[in-house]
Amino acid sequence: KRGSMLFRQTLLYLPAQVLGPLFQFISIIAWTHFLSPVEMGVFALVAAMQELAYVATTFWFTLYTMRYHDPEAADAVRRRFLDTELLVLIAASLGTVLVVFLLPLVTDVPWTPALAGATVAYAVSRGLVTHLADRARTEHDSLTYSVLQISWPVLGLALGVLFVKLFSASAANVLWGYALAQCLALAGVIEGKGRNEDALA
Repeated sequence: KRGSMLFRQTLLYLPAQVLGPLFQFISIIAWTHFLSPVEMGVFALVAAMQELAYVATTFWFTLYTMRYHDPEAADAVRRRFLDTELLVLIAASLGTVLVVFLLPLVTDVPWTPALAGATVAYAVSRGLVTHLADRARTEHDSLTYSVLQISWPVLGLALGVLFVKLFSASAANVLWGYALAQCLALAGVIEGKGRNEDALA
């Protein structure tokens, strides 16, 4: 019985664990085709910055969540955790924005308002998606985990290519594609959670 349960859990999480990395690999090939070396460098810089910002601002709380969060806890305990999580994510998002505004000090790339806005939207939404996906896995919510882990690399690639084709082959347009995909995933997950809580109320 335990073995079949483990096998079922593996199958539930398998699509997210395969499709996400696969499309991330495909996107590397795609962006080297669509973007100039300079724009590709800007995109790589922003992606690296986002990862570092996440580690510096949110990763510690994600580890805490995976270690101590109890999805079966009493309502008061769960509410206290969610309130704390909200404050941490707001603070982490503000810290990420600060890091974005410091980037022009360490790079010679022209920092346009469009690029700054796209970078903020991408970095903040990516940090939220990463944390909430790990929280969903802690809660054994394979659907939410899969939506968050699959949507941003798959839909983000599609939207990025669309924006590059419609507008210009710039890192800003690629970042807007990923940011929009991540925001749509977050909105879908939050709406779904809200409906479930209303149904249980």
